[in-house]
Parts: sequence; structure tokens; C-alpha cells
Amino acid sequence: MEHLALPNEDDVREGVRATRLAARIGDIAKYPDRRELEKQVALARRDSDFAEYFRLSMFPEKMREVRDSRKPENEATCTMCGDFCAMERGFALFKDDISGDKCRHERQG
Repeated sequence: MEHLALPNEDDVREGVRATRLAARIGDIAKYPDRRELEKQVALARRDSDFAEYFRLSMFPEKMREVRDSRKPENEATCTMCGDFCAMERGFALFKDDISGDKCRHERQG
């Protein structure tokens, strides 16, 4: 959007979010001790624990806004996959392997 118009407030907010995200990625790459939070975020995403996923994320309000605007039919999945959720299907196939220290919580079903 360079040279099309002066940025508005939303453009600036999005630019700040992108900058913060890039800095976090750089920190994770440079400092291994900062990867634990990202591991917890990945586990929450894998487990479809959206409350925890939002809590741990950098921009929880933006994530809630997106999720609320695109409600999935099945609340346990995202709107991208729906009934074809790779995380849910993977867990069903590998539930015996994804337990103990590899799982944040035991799933029902």
C-alpha cells in the first residue's frame, strides 16, 4: 500500500502488530529460552483449546474478533477445517502416542 494514501489508524495498528510479531520471531530464533511460550501456544492450537490459545497469544483481542466473526459449526474446530480438522483427526489416530508429557490435557472421546 506504499504511496497510495496516508495510513489511517487501523493501518498503523496493523503495522505495529506486524513489527511486534517480527521481533518475537527474531527473539525466538536468537534466544532458545524464549521458545517455551511458543511451545505452549502450539500445544493449545493443536489441542483446539481456543481459550488458552487466545490467552497465550500476542493479540488475543484480534484473534477473538476473527473467531467471533467466523463461527465454525463445530466449536471444537477452526473455520478453516471444520469437519476435516487435521488436528482432531490426527489426535484420533495417535491418541495413544499423544499423552503424558506430550499432551496438555486428556481429551474426551
